[in-house]
Amino acid sequence: MEAKEYLYSFFPAVVCINFKTSQCPYFRKRQSELNKQPIEDLLEQMLALFEISFSQFEDMDFETRYLLQQDLLDALVPVIRKHFKVDAYGRKEIPNLEEVINDLENYREAHYLNIYAETVLQKQ
Repeated sequence: MEAKEYLYSFFPAVVCINFKTSQCPYFRKRQSELNKQPIEDLLEQMLALFEISFSQFEDMDFETRYLLQQDLLDALVPVIRKHFKVDAYGRKEIPNLEEVINDLENYREAHYLNIYAETVLQKQ
């Protein structure tokens, strides 16, 4: 086995650091896998770092859970911007920072629309 083949087979992440994701499919594959996981899994892992159980989160009312998630994202965005000048695709604007926050806001709006539909519209 040549040295280059060895490097590619055992250290794909290291080899890919200097390439854009279009040249290296490992990030895209991993991102796809991670995006399939429920957000609850990420929250549970984050809370566990601080010895907070996920059931404590689940015991909160919807609005408090939403505000916690919003606060976490609001705190992460400046940290990500500070330490990363581009995303994995080489984009300086890092569009997913805003997209994730928008997704959370849309989730909240959909939640309240569902409640409205169940309580008001079904009575009509």
